[in-house]
Amino acid sequence: GVIGSDLREGPLAHAERNAQEHHVTLPLRLAAGLDGISPEECDTVSIAGMGGQTIAEILENAPGTAAARMCRHLLLLQPMTMVYELRQWLWANGYAIERETLCREDRRQYVILSVRGGAEKRRLVREECALSDALLAAPGAAAYIRHILEREQRALRGMERSDAAESEKL
Repeated sequence: GVIGSDLREGPLAHAERNAQEHHVTLPLRLAAGLDGISPEECDTVSIAGMGGQTIAEILENAPGTAAARMCRHLLLLQPMTMVYELRQWLWANGYAIERETLCREDRRQYVILSVRGGAEKRRLVREECALSDALLAAPGAAAYIRHILEREQRALRGMERSDAAESEKL
């Protein structure tokens, strides 16, 4: 079975309408993150459509997902932002990234991390978290990495132009 959870009533009402429209039974819980779901109720957890920092906070408040005794849980994580930081947090807190899947919706590209707990904790700096072995093995990784590199280069050029403009003001 599937359980839907959100900390706001609006998204839960929307989920209920969608479930009814598609004739799906979907128990809904008004709770923050995984607070309203016991570990015995599920074997897969999907956390999607939010930033990597928020995903890390949800997992931090559900420490059982990283414990070796709970590593049967598959976590499907789809961060909208801060992917590097999420990888860094996962590795530092005993999670293993087993697979990364690249998805596209319109012009946006997303990565879905398939993660399990029970791994050895690793401390890495942010730059070491830009890529994972799982990402490099994903179909379409080369194009995705080029896209990320171009985005980072554009951001760097923007910062350089901003710094130059500030220097001219002095």
